[in-house]
Amino acid sequence: MTAGTSRPAVVAWSPFQARSECLAHELSGAAHFIAHERLGRRSALVAVRYVLNSLQTWRVLDRTDPSFVVVIAPPVFASLVVALWCRRRSRPFAIDCHTEVLNSRFWRLLLPLQRWAARRAAAVTFHTQEDTRRAAPWTDRTLYLPDGPASPDESVARRGMPSARRPRVVLAGSLDSLEPVAQEVETARLLPDVDVVVTGDLTRVPLDVR
Repeated sequence: MTAGTSRPAVVAWSPFQARSECLAHELSGAAHFIAHERLGRRSALVAVRYVLNSLQTWRVLDRTDPSFVVVIAPPVFASLVVALWCRRRSRPFAIDCHTEVLNSRFWRLLLPLQRWAARRAAAVTFHTQEDTRRAAPWTDRTLYLPDGPASPDESVARRGMPSARRPRVVLAGSLDSLEPVAQEVETARLLPDVDVVVTGDLTRVPLDVR
């Protein structure tokens, strides 16, 4: 196995993910967020966006030549691209599986592809103990890696927000359909003296909740 010439890389097909940035920081590596947002979320352009993301991922990895790669799933296509690049360059890689991998109706249809990549990974991490248990048959290298609490500097100042004079609660997520977004909003309504900050993609939230 040849060594990479650069520090580890964390690859996410997303505009930003706090967990991915944290992983890169803990690994003394670099986070690469790849997303062609100008194409929007129209279903007709999903395939085009994935092709562009695949090409950009390959170029980024070629340019940075990381010694180790962590790829975020879903989408499974990101895992496949990283697995193929690492196989070609003899680099180890890990897959950080978000909850959608096992709980989204769409991504469950592509689990055979995810399992193929997982069996070739040095490690496969999951956010919850339940998902870690369910994925145990894939490989003996599954790990439970929950989100740790961010420091005030990481969760507030790094995102360009001023320091708070009032109590602040940060709800870290993606605002997808698996999260109780409406309940979070109603809970925040009961806390008029607390600033509640919610992370994620607002376009995923129904208009009535927005």
